[in-house]
Amino acid sequence: MSNKPRRNRADAKGQAAKEREERDIERAWEIDPEWQSYVTHVRTELVPKLEDSAMTVSIVPRKAEDVDIKFAVELGLSIMLDKPLILCVHPSTVIPERLRRVADEIVIGYPAESRDELIAAIDRVGQALGGDDNG
Repeated sequence: MSNKPRRNRADAKGQAAKEREERDIERAWEIDPEWQSYVTHVRTELVPKLEDSAMTVSIVPRKAEDVDIKFAVELGLSIMLDKPLILCVHPSTVIPERLRRVADEIVIGYPAESRDELIAAIDRVGQALGGDDNG
């Protein structure tokens, strides 16, 4: 006969209930009304706009540690929708290698000051997509 303590059914049910409660707490954000509103916005507003766009032009946040959720969602969806990606990057920003790999064009400079470079990048991407010069 084994010397292991036997778990009774009440202990097992209590443990299962505790585990369910912990899972529910970990996933509470999924049912949060603000999160649900954001998810609805992304699905009904952002995804259709990206689907209708020929390319994505994004201003990269200056610091990777300052996570910009809007940028991250738009970037991820653009990649998933296989959209050409043009990044406008502040001169002091370090571009992560994997972000660099997914970019079709990278324009370094302040958006207002690098307007001509940005337009040229958009034109190059448009040409690669088979667009014409008349925008």
